[in-house]
Amino acid sequence: MKLNKKIIVIFTMLLSYFLLLGIETTVNAVSLSVEETNYRGAVIKISNSKKISSLKIYQKDNNGNWVKFFEDNDVNDTEKSYFISKYRLSTTDASKLKVIAVSEDGTEDTTEKDVQKLPDAPDPIPVPSDSPNSNPVLPDKPNKPNKPNTPSNPGDNPAQPSTPGNDGVTSISINSRLTLYTGGSKQLTLTLKPSNAKTTLKWSTSNANVAKVDSKGKVSAKGKGNATITVTTSNGKTATCQVTVKPTNTTLNKHKVTLKHGNDKVYFLDVSDMHKYKDGSKKVQGSDAIILESNGKYAMIDVGVDYQGKRVSQYLKDIGIDELEWILITHAHGDHYGGLEKVLNTVTVKSVYVKDITAGKSGRKGNYKKRIVNVIKNNKKNKNITKIYDVKDKRYRNIAVGEMQISLYNAATDHLKKKDSTKGENVNSVTALAKINGKKLYFGADIVNDTNIKVNAENTAAKAVNNVDFYKVAHHSYSPNNAAKALEYLRPKECVVTNTSPGNKPSTKDANTRIKRYTSKFQYTASGTVILTIAEDGKLLYNKLGEDK
Repeated sequence: MKLNKKIIVIFTMLLSYFLLLGIETTVNAVSLSVEETNYRGAVIKISNSKKISSLKIYQKDNNGNWVKFFEDNDVNDTEKSYFISKYRLSTTDASKLKVIAVSEDGTEDTTEKDVQKLPDAPDPIPVPSDSPNSNPVLPDKPNKPNKPNTPSNPGDNPAQPSTPGNDGVTSISINSRLTLYTGGSKQLTLTLKPSNAKTTLKWSTSNANVAKVDSKGKVSAKGKGNATITVTTSNGKTATCQVTVKPTNTTLNKHKVTLKHGNDKVYFLDVSDMHKYKDGSKKVQGSDAIILESNGKYAMIDVGVDYQGKRVSQYLKDIGIDELEWILITHAHGDHYGGLEKVLNTVTVKSVYVKDITAGKSGRKGNYKKRIVNVIKNNKKNKNITKIYDVKDKRYRNIAVGEMQISLYNAATDHLKKKDSTKGENVNSVTALAKINGKKLYFGADIVNDTNIKVNAENTAAKAVNNVDFYKVAHHSYSPNNAAKALEYLRPKECVVTNTSPGNKPSTKDANTRIKRYTSKFQYTASGTVILTIAEDGKLLYNKLGEDK
């Protein structure tokens, strides 16, 4: 009898535990509810138990693909309502929507929902009679959503027809700039003020051979060149978008490539080659030179080793880059900053972000002054243009390029301020987390836990970043970097290694084995540049070029 009671107690405790797990999972999931549907469109409410920092809304197209048509990068609330116009939703069938919400802690939640077909518009308002007691029959006003504030307007919200010149629109805006690749398309984000203004919209293009636009503001890239897209309201308010179309078939450093469709790309350049040193020895030199592209804007994370500067410069020219928003130098090692002078001689660079280590005891602070700061200050092309920002200042730890939002980690402290370490400057590596199209991309620089100075830099950064979709493997896949605990936090789904494969570089085998607990999807830059495209639906697509010579 006593045994039975113990079993019952244990069973009850286990049942309660699993019920709590289920409750927690339900509570934390993002939800999408329809607050109102009328002939003008629908008001949807997106909510979560955790504060949402950003979200994206997708809709399925006729081919069954998810297409993003709106994003809000400043939600800062646990719930928010949005109005979606009839131009987005169907009046003949249900529409399927998907929401990807990113919480303040970096976790992502996804939900999908069908929105019922919209009702037909009411009959036209009859003309009033001469009788003073006769009043026109007005259509019922749609019920207001439960939330007292007026819902935001996501993306293209063309309001309804009205008398020309009297539509109530005070201002209209769309994307000011858009870069596409031939064959690609993108929905322009349109904002009317007031958001409930009634108007008709007319879309036009200055060059249909370059870019076309449909009646809903979706731009399709037809051929290389530039075009201006214009939208006009019935009372004459206008907004324009400058569209640049690039060819998908191109040549990059003598490699012919057909680029994947998408405005957001990361180029991991092949700068990890077999190098012959002055003493006659040869070995593969791991090195980082990474180009970020988002909607026609460009930036770099590290610039490669010095003897590959010409190659980096050629890629910049072939991609068509004449200006970089910024360069992040992750730490003061030559395989990360060595190509800086060549890059500065090739393109205009607005800013350089780097950790200032001059006040500490690092054995590399001389390199920092001479090879980074002085190279920038003495460069003729960028003199008085490039600003240097010390990432120890928290104001400079959240940056962006195009639609890519970048957060910097391990940036607040010079870990070698009191004494140098035999493991060197890697402990000071600044890592970067990029968020784009619902994906998290983590660039691990050469970050490491340094037992000599008792600093767990890699683990701390990885814990703050949490699960990622993509990982630029730390320190070219060497050990003791890529610690088991750090990888447990990151759990990467796909990886790029700026080095050769473990079969050609046995010293990377241990770290590679640890990473393989979470993914088998690896790309290696020593056998050719890797181009990652983050499609609007969040898919990660790759181009692998041949080995550079």
